Amino acid sequence: MTERQVFGVVVRGLGVYFAAWGVQKTFTVLFFAFSKYSTEQSRYPIMDVFTTGLVWFAVSYVLIRKADWIVDLAYERPNKPDRTPE
Repeated sequence: MTERQVFGVVVRGLGVYFAAWGVQKTFTVLFFAFSKYSTEQSRYPIMDVFTTGLVWFAVSYVLIRKADWIVDLAYERPNKPDRTPE
């Protein structure tokens, strides 16, 4: 693997990590919304947790789906392809 490909894998891995955080935040919102303790004051208001989860999902989308664009920003576009034509 070239350095460029390894960097792409790292970027996509961070995207998966951020998506996991977004899922965790979403389940936290669902837990607070449907729990019997939903009227009590929690450490964070529920809309802050929901907004944070949406931000994590947005960042993970960019890192997973637009990883090639991020790699092109970090490394200049190669003149020849990484693989030989088959």
